[in-house]
Amino acid sequence: MIKVLIVEDDPALLRLCQNTLKIEEDFTVDSATNGKEALSKIATFMPDVVLLDIMMPEMNGIEVLVSMKTNPKTAGIVVIVFTNAFKGKSVDSALALGAADFVIKSDIDYSTLGARIRAAVAKSGSVAPTASDAPKPAL
Repeated sequence: MIKVLIVEDDPALLRLCQNTLKIEEDFTVDSATNGKEALSKIATFMPDVVLLDIMMPEMNGIEVLVSMKTNPKTAGIVVIVFTNAFKGKSVDSALALGAADFVIKSDIDYSTLGARIRAAVAKSGSVAPTASDAPKPAL
């Protein structure tokens, strides 16, 4: 199972992401609606992946990412930036700070969200393969 923390302050978008990932068998999903809550949930949930909004109240996504990447306990967690900031300064900063990928909220086909997360995890090598990922025996 891949543990995913979705950090998003828009309730409708948060529900869309949760529902999209919950219908797939290989995700355990939790959520946070601001940066401070995200850091608290990261410490207790210890996700494999954080889907991280940039523009949020209380603490923005860049601040969360800096905090994660400077903490040895959370530095290895895969972060996918989730934004409408189209490849600009915020996305460039997040990638430079160690984000694995970025997703433009308004451009993504949400049916591919799970595949994007799996690809980022596979690239990082941070999660052991699940039983469904194991090679099938030859018949």
